Amino acid sequence: MGLYGSVSVQIGVSPNGNAAYVITAAAPASITGAGSYAWVTPSTKGFGLLGGSQFGISNVSDVSQLAGPSLDASTSVAAGIGLGGDLSVGDGSWQFNITLGFGLGGRGSAGARTNTSVFPICGSW
Repeated sequence: MGLYGSVSVQIGVSPNGNAAYVITAAAPASITGAGSYAWVTPSTKGFGLLGGSQFGISNVSDVSQLAGPSLDASTSVAAGIGLGGDLSVGDGSWQFNITLGFGLGGRGSAGARTNTSVFPICGSW
């Protein structure tokens, strides 16, 4: 049992030059192994925290297409130097992110329903 939560803030740039903040969040959800909001694998041990720089790729042609609900599955190895990867799959779109940074705790895997908001910075929307 435990808690799972996720917040990702990126600057996304479309091939046509549109740029936006892409913020994806999953509210902390109880993890029981059978819940409808999140799940864990047997590899999860104790407490984990991962923060750092994130890099991503996606199949969308414009960053605005990333907005909306999705499902996220994550796995991380977090001990000193942190490394995490997650795949978000939405309505015909996907985005894969890798996070490099500082980690605390043990390795773990989890998943949750997420929502992505897109806030334009520049370009024609």
